[in-house]
Parts: sequence; structure tokens; C-alpha cells
Amino acid sequence: MHGETAATRLSRRPFEALDGTVDAKVRYDSEKTEFSAEAAALNDEVVALNNQYGAETVGIGVWAFGEFTAFYSACSEYPALVDAIWFGSDGYGRSTTLIEEVPDSYKSRFLCMNMGTIKSSRFRALEEKYIPLSGGRILGTYSTHMYDIIWLLCKSVLEAGAYDGEIVKEVLPTVAEQYFGACGWTKLNDYGDRAESNYELWTIELNATGLPEWVIAATFDSASGKLSWYLPIS
Repeated sequence: MHGETAATRLSRRPFEALDGTVDAKVRYDSEKTEFSAEAAALNDEVVALNNQYGAETVGIGVWAFGEFTAFYSACSEYPALVDAIWFGSDGYGRSTTLIEEVPDSYKSRFLCMNMGTIKSSRFRALEEKYIPLSGGRILGTYSTHMYDIIWLLCKSVLEAGAYDGEIVKEVLPTVAEQYFGACGWTKLNDYGDRAESNYELWTIELNATGLPEWVIAATFDSASGKLSWYLPIS
């Protein structure tokens, strides 16, 4: 398995429509624990792009998992990388290991996308039951979606009138289209994925006690196409 970073020119609208480009890539072995060479290579690329396009138009996209903490730790030695915007996913977004082992990580602006939930009455009802039973843990996205998945399977079995995977598979899309669960409307698209979802962009900020923590920087509603910002992007 390999990780990858990409230094890119950024735009506010659809990336390629405004001539956004991926100008450089740095691949690495995700089983490594030391990334000084890769960090140096990425810094060279970003500095060159900053000089060519302007630092305000350059960002870094990273698709990584647990190894990202060590990777970013190596990158934090380079001001150009610290000052860049880092785009990512839930592979490392909201990682407690990152903020514990690299407490200065808040100096970079991360925008890590995670699937969110609609904070409806259905979600609140589940949350009220979940928190006491979980020992005070916050109800997360994956737990909420798993809750709805179980309900969809149960309802699909009842609709099919048989405990048969092939039959359930045929009726599940219709059941999902008619179900509004704790995570919102569960309608599926032609690929079997959620047709509409909310997304959250998470970043690292210092809290009231001066410690780094993950907070929501923005949310995106795929139904309306609206992106709402809560923190500045820079």
C-alpha cells in the first residue's frame, strides 16, 4: 500500500473547469515510519509552485492513514509546507494521534472531509439514547450510519418477506428511498451509494485551554450544493 500527496493549484469553483491542475506528486511507502526524504521532495515542489503561481493558489492533497502523523511531523520542518493548505479525508482527519504527537499541527490549515449527519429530530433522539449507553462518547457519523443500515436491512427483510440476500438486494433501494433515518434521507444512487449526503471539513485549532483540537471549518450540503464556512480558509 502506498500513500500519495499532490501539490495543486486551487480554485473556488469546479477544479478542472477553471484550469486547476495537479502539478506534482510524491508517493511513499505507507509502512515506513520516517519520511524526511519525502518531506524534502514535497517542499521542493511546493516552493517551486509557490514561486510560479503564488502561495495563495497552491495546496497539498494527502490521501493517507495512520502514517500521516509521522509524515506531517517530517513536513513540519519546512515553513512552506506548514503554511500550505492541506486537503485530506477521514483517513487522518480528526486523528488524536496527530495533535498529541505533533502539537504544533494547528499552525497548518487542514481541510479534511468527513461524511456528516443531518441534525434532525431523528438524530437527536438517537443521540439522547447513545450518549448514556456509550459512557459519554459523542455520537459519530459512522455509528449513526450503521444504526440506519441495520434498520434498512430489517425493513428490507420485512418488505421482501424472506431472509434471502438476493431478494433483499432487489427491494433495498426502494426501502431506502422511503426511509429518513438518523443520518437523513437514505436514498441510493445508481451505484448503491447515498444519493445525497452532508459533509464536514475538519481542521485543527487551539481551544480555550490552549490545546489543539479538531473543529469543523465548513459544511457542505449536497442536496442544495451549499458550502457554509465557520472558520477562515487561510
